[in-house]
Amino acid sequence: MKVEAPDNNLGPYLTKKLKGQKEDSTDIAKATGIHVETIRKMRNGITKSLPAVESYKIALFVKDSIEIYLKEVYPNLVLQYTDKPISRNVKDGTSDIGKLIFGLEDYNLDILAYKTGIKRDRLQRLTKLGVDRIETYELALIEMAADKETGELFKVLFKGIKLK
Repeated sequence: MKVEAPDNNLGPYLTKKLKGQKEDSTDIAKATGIHVETIRKMRNGITKSLPAVESYKIALFVKDSIEIYLKEVYPNLVLQYTDKPISRNVKDGTSDIGKLIFGLEDYNLDILAYKTGIKRDRLQRLTKLGVDRIETYELALIEMAADKETGELFKVLFKGIKLK
C-alpha cells in the first residue's frame, strides 16, 4: 500500500520565486528536463509526490540552496516519532536496563521506518532503486531521522546534477 505524499508548497514557492521575472513553467522544463505538463501539475497541487531529483533540479533553477527549498516547500514536514523504537529483542520480561541496552543500536531500516513513518518495505526497495525513485519528502524525513543537516543527503545523491 503506497503512502500518500504530504502536502507541499511548491506552487506558491515557484510563484514567489518567479514573480517579476519572465520565466515560467516552460523555462523550468527546458532547464531541468522535467516535462512541462509535469511541472504544471506539481505547481497546481494535482501531483503531490515530488521526486527528489526533480526537486533538486528546481532548486538549482531558482538559484536556491536545497536547504531553503526544503524549508519553503515542506514547512510542516516532521518525523512521525523522535524517540528510539523498542528493539525486537525486548520481550515482556525485559528489564528497563535491558531495554536501554537493546536501544543502543545504529540506524537501520527498522529505526528509519519507525521514525519517518515510511514503510520498511519501501525503504528496502529504495536501497535497490536508482536515485530518481526517492520522493523529496522521503529523503528529507530520512535526513531528519538520521540527524543529518537539511539538504545534506540531497547534495550527496545529486552532486552531479546540472541544468541544461
